[in-house]
Amino acid sequence: MTHAITIDAPPEQIWPWLVQMGGGRAGWYSLDALDNANVRSEVRLRSDLQDLRVGDVLPATPGGDDGFEVLLLDPPHSLVLGGLFVPGKHEHIGFHGPRPERYWHVTWAFSLRPLPDGRTRLITRVRAAHSPDLRGYARWMRAVHHVMQRAQLRGIESRAEGTVAKDGWRDVLAGLVGSAGIVLDLLTPFLRGVRSHWGLDVAEAERDYPGDELVPHPRWGWTHGVEVDAPVDRVWGWVAQVGADRAGFYSYQWLENLVGCDLHNANEIRPEWAHRVGSTLKLHPDVPGMPVAAYEPERYFIAAGAPDGSAEGARSSWGFYVEPLDGERTRIVSRIRADYPDGLATALQFGPYFTESVGFVMDRRMLLGIKERAERSSQRA
Repeated sequence: MTHAITIDAPPEQIWPWLVQMGGGRAGWYSLDALDNANVRSEVRLRSDLQDLRVGDVLPATPGGDDGFEVLLLDPPHSLVLGGLFVPGKHEHIGFHGPRPERYWHVTWAFSLRPLPDGRTRLITRVRAAHSPDLRGYARWMRAVHHVMQRAQLRGIESRAEGTVAKDGWRDVLAGLVGSAGIVLDLLTPFLRGVRSHWGLDVAEAERDYPGDELVPHPRWGWTHGVEVDAPVDRVWGWVAQVGADRAGFYSYQWLENLVGCDLHNANEIRPEWAHRVGSTLKLHPDVPGMPVAAYEPERYFIAAGAPDGSAEGARSSWGFYVEPLDGERTRIVSRIRADYPDGLATALQFGPYFTESVGFVMDRRMLLGIKERAERSSQRA
């Protein structure tokens, strides 16, 4: 089967999107519910997935052992993938190996042909051979491939042309769930004490942490935690790069963008995003950030400062900590401490009623978002 689409971008602009394809990588830009474990395919290029070589295997699905071998690379013109599969068995067989009794043998080619005015004709071709008993399977696969391939071409087109939406329907749905959580918190201020140590027992939440001296007498705060099935060195990179102008907050992206954060939660670690003493933790593009006041690699960093437009004496700190539980597990802790002067206006602006109600939902989701990414990357490694 051969499909094609004309894209308003040169081959050099399309090629990186092809290179980073794969289940559990950037996805296949097709129907993610079917081929990417319902995780949305990437909507931006990832620097950590650009080094592709002949012989590499692109997983067919996230977590699967079977995949497509890279058979030919001619950047930015041609990419040919291939696979030898036994239907029903998710195991990798070398493309050039002997065919088993039941087999599905396929090549999948992507050809980029430049057109005038900086456009490109992207042509895909799949060719399959199979054992005689799989004729019915082949008919079914033709129909499925036609649907999936058309969706993939449209997905590549929108990404290469820069028209893909930053927030997909999954982001919107998750954001609506988060919104419901915020409303519930606003209606239950009497549960603030329980929420203040989510993921930790009281003793763990109330002990001293580095950076507490930055806000020595807080009026309110929280200490949340989550345990991660990955070692510290696989967790720290995700923690060290949080920020609206860095990797995002791994939380409810649609809600954050709804208030103008204009961020994208990253699925990669970039060393240039890591915080250092003197860097700034940005919460919103239009709000001055919190300077990082304390930092120790693979242990913690703490940002502290006066909230934007705050009354004199208002100050808060936000600490991020990683603690080894054993050789293969880690605890991440997020700790907020806030102080402000007396007065109804300052209490409404900087007190816990609104800030904690929103913050608990977003902070909990952030910790779970880091956990998901760290465990996924650790398993892949």
